[in-house]
Amino acid sequence: MENTGREVLLSFGRTVRQLREAHEWTQEQLANRMSTAGYPMHQVTVGKLETGRRPTSVGEVVALAAIFEVDPGELIRFPSAGDGDDAAMARMRAQQELRELDHRIDRMNVELDLLQERRAEAAAQLARAEAAEARSVRPAG
Repeated sequence: MENTGREVLLSFGRTVRQLREAHEWTQEQLANRMSTAGYPMHQVTVGKLETGRRPTSVGEVVALAAIFEVDPGELIRFPSAGDGDDAAMARMRAQQELRELDHRIDRMNVELDLLQERRAEAAAQLARAEAAEARSVRPAG
C-alpha cells in the first residue's frame, strides 16, 4: 500500500507540473499564487510537490485546484495500469484552453462595449458640431 501512496504523490506532482506549464508559470509564480491563497510556499516547495517528495494537505489541493480552475479530483487520481495519463492531461489542457479563451472573449466583449460607447459619443459630438457649423454658416441676406 505504501507504494500506491507514492504513486499517487508522483501522479499528483506530474499533474501539478503539467498544469503549471500549461499556464506558462514558473515554480516561483505558482508559489506566489499559493502564498496569496493563504498557503505560503517557496519555489523549492513547488519543486518538491511536483516530484512527489512533499505530501500535500487537503487545503493545499483545494487551493491548487482553484488556482488552476480545475476540480480537485483532477489533481488526485488513483494510478492504475494503463492509467491514461496522456488522455486525461490532453482533456485538462483542452479544458484550460477553453477557459482561457472564454476569459479572453469576455475581456474583448467588455472592450467592444466600451468602444461602441465611445463611437456613439463621437458620432453625437460630430452631429452637434455639424449642427453648430450649419447654424453659423448662414447665407448673408
